[in-house]
Amino acid sequence: MRPKLVHPTTAKIARLDRSSTEWDPVFRMPKGQVAYSEPVEVWAQVEYSRVNEFAMTPAGEMPFTMGHLTMTKGDFEKAGGFSEGDRIVEIGNLPVEAYIVEIRPAGHYFGKPELIVLMFESRRKGP
Repeated sequence: MRPKLVHPTTAKIARLDRSSTEWDPVFRMPKGQVAYSEPVEVWAQVEYSRVNEFAMTPAGEMPFTMGHLTMTKGDFEKAGGFSEGDRIVEIGNLPVEAYIVEIRPAGHYFGKPELIVLMFESRRKGP
């Protein structure tokens, strides 16, 4: 049995290009500009848990958005998979700037996950 997505839409995700990005060997953080590959279009169900809420930072209030994209395992594998730090550039033909912060398996049938959930946040830049 294969689960179906509810009201799916397109999303474009750009993978973090780890080989073209210069990394600090001690802190394992990028130095300077972070490089991303060309965005890949995927079919996913989107759900926002927070939209344009404000978080206090030392620099002042900063808006952020949180949510998740749910996709079938087959579509996730066909797209080549994603990882933390990849950037979501478009959801439903609308431009966004969000970053994947966690990947979870879901929709377990007969002991195997049939869905993949990509948790994202707009305020966290990169890995």
